[in-house]
Amino acid sequence: GIEYLASFALGVVAVTPLAFIAVFQWPIRPLPPLRMHVATLPGVVTGLYWAIGNLQACYATIYLGQAIGYPLTQTGIVIAGLWSVVFFKEVQGMRALSLFALGVVVIIAGSVLLGLYG
Repeated sequence: GIEYLASFALGVVAVTPLAFIAVFQWPIRPLPPLRMHVATLPGVVTGLYWAIGNLQACYATIYLGQAIGYPLTQTGIVIAGLWSVVFFKEVQGMRALSLFALGVVVIIAGSVLLGLYG
């Protein structure tokens, strides 16, 4: 529930700088130049959006219960996938797009069934 959010936030604040240092200390591949003046505002805004969504997912789970609320909060993957397909063009080819569409149909059908009979 909501009780864990404070410890979760403290964990993020503690671990993120360590992960940042590790990525720059031991890169897996060459890193692009770091432009903090360009990346800071979009990164903070995106983090705030994510935090608000996480808080709302917790409230949805409390309100709807674990069996219905939590699975429904996971349907956000459909929106993320649509961004990937439409905006970033990361999924290409008829086979990949067909599998993506099948996955979306399964997720939406499961959500509808969960909402009706869950």
